[in-house]
Amino acid sequence: MPSVPVVSNVTQQMIERVSAMSKDWVGSGLSLPPALTERKWSFMFRFPVLVNGNRPRALLVKIARMQGMNLEQSVSHQSLIERTEREYKMLKAIEGVFSTPDKESKGFVYIRPLALFHDLNAIVMEELDCKPLKDYFSQMGFLSSNEQQDEFEFLLRRSAGWLREYHRGMSEPQQVALGEAGLREKLDAACRGLSRVIPAEKLRNIQKGILEAIGAVKNETIPFAMVHGDYHCSNIMVTPSHQVCSLDADFLRAPAYEDLAKFLIDLETRGLQTLLNGQYVRPSLVKRFQSAIEDVYFEDAEYNRLVLEIFITLALIYKWKIDEDVLNQSGMAQKIIRTLLAPWRRRYFSNLIQKRLETLGTLTSQQTNPGVGGLS
Repeated sequence: MPSVPVVSNVTQQMIERVSAMSKDWVGSGLSLPPALTERKWSFMFRFPVLVNGNRPRALLVKIARMQGMNLEQSVSHQSLIERTEREYKMLKAIEGVFSTPDKESKGFVYIRPLALFHDLNAIVMEELDCKPLKDYFSQMGFLSSNEQQDEFEFLLRRSAGWLREYHRGMSEPQQVALGEAGLREKLDAACRGLSRVIPAEKLRNIQKGILEAIGAVKNETIPFAMVHGDYHCSNIMVTPSHQVCSLDADFLRAPAYEDLAKFLIDLETRGLQTLLNGQYVRPSLVKRFQSAIEDVYFEDAEYNRLVLEIFITLALIYKWKIDEDVLNQSGMAQKIIRTLLAPWRRRYFSNLIQKRLETLGTLTSQQTNPGVGGLS
């Protein structure tokens, strides 16, 4: 949605406050009035910074909202205020991890948080010149060059390194028992959402294969850390100098492999891949990219392949569930289109899961147990 000038009195207090503090934050004044972009889950105000001869800069003010809320409702809604406070805490924690010189030398950056205005439900941050990693993924089609593929792999490696440092830096990772019951709950929740589109017998076979794998590793320990929760190519940002960072972290403690599994399967389940039956980025190239991610994340440490495959398979099932949820919640026009495409998408997800089940079966029968590593 295009931005529009903001002249409403509703925002005057925020404009005055940001303007008064801008020199302390960035050593410059602002170009007024700001521009407003209304997003599904937020209002975003952009204040261009007055600069002489330097690259354009801006301050961003984000006000969380629920879909359909106006600005006055969003500013005063208590649950949104609490969500904003958690997001600011997360941004400050990420700054603490990635603001050191050694992280910058590795190509990692962060979104710089400047202030939290409790009474306005607003976070002020410095704009980062960047674009999402998904833009680079879109170049990986049939005619992608070797140079484009190498560039994308380089960015994937940096993104895997950013995730590893996030897990290590946000809190001390701990080895925790795998938790058979917790994995069963995740499996049941995902499968319930697919019971209307997968035949009952096939769904039971999926559950059986995963449960057998879980049983084989139920006594293993895995690294628990502060996870991102939504780490994929749309939430990974890349600067013009190929530095990377990420947005929209959940800031909760969980198995670190959940983040890694979602990142790995994102390369297989993005829209272009599902629409073209996995042939937009050819399978051999996807495998190469996934191997690059794992190599960097684990840093050549040993880990339990079967454990990781369980998390990958669960992530695939959950991604399929989300795809079906989007179809059911779509408006009329989008729902018609997605319904027409559903048979192809469902066939593709089904084939992906079947391949993972075959891998799980092989690993389960081998009872491999090389030890879990990567975050020590």
